Amino acid sequence: MIDIAVIRFNERHVTTTNDARTTLTDSTALDSPEIWNPLWDGSTDIYAKYHLDELLRNYWQIYLDDVEEINPFIEAGRRLFISSMDIIGSSYCDCDDTRRDDFYVQMIIDMDKCKRRRTIKRKPRSYFGEVIFYFRHTQQSLTKLVALVEVWEVELMVDGVPYQQRKFNHRYIVVSVGDIYSIAAIYTSTYKRRCIVWPEMYGLDNKELGLLSDLY
Repeated sequence: MIDIAVIRFNERHVTTTNDARTTLTDSTALDSPEIWNPLWDGSTDIYAKYHLDELLRNYWQIYLDDVEEINPFIEAGRRLFISSMDIIGSSYCDCDDTRRDDFYVQMIIDMDKCKRRRTIKRKPRSYFGEVIFYFRHTQQSLTKLVALVEVWEVELMVDGVPYQQRKFNHRYIVVSVGDIYSIAAIYTSTYKRRCIVWPEMYGLDNKELGLLSDLY
């Protein structure tokens, strides 16, 4: 464990070339999240089908008063390290790659339920979706670790278990990796519902569940 800590400390504090990168981070703290390999460089143009420029603009408007032209450069990766117990994958991969269903997540995002108020009052809401990939992005001197996520429309059963309808709506958003609470899984119930479960699961109520219409 000491050796691993030393390696991570050096990676966070020593400037390396792109070819030498093994993790991406936005903090020197040893317990902060990291994006793990495979890593690759890219631009927002490559992911035009997701409208990544627009999603990034929506994201940065939360943190910047005046968002300038979006920086097209991104540093991307396929896995997110949260802690020694939590490593979450993503679904973006080459066609010849095998992939596991380790990319479904529960997110807890602070949302303003009444956007007409002059004063923003954000409250945590639960969302569920599929992580497409993780990336590090810098905009106007701010750098953050974020994820491109397909967020699902879900409903609750009487016991508070979230599930997907056979035909459900979705939308893509960019979220901070800190909004990703845990890995999730899907199973098909006896009623043919695609139910969503996660560690430390409990029944949700409608006040805790986020709506697609509330997302930025």
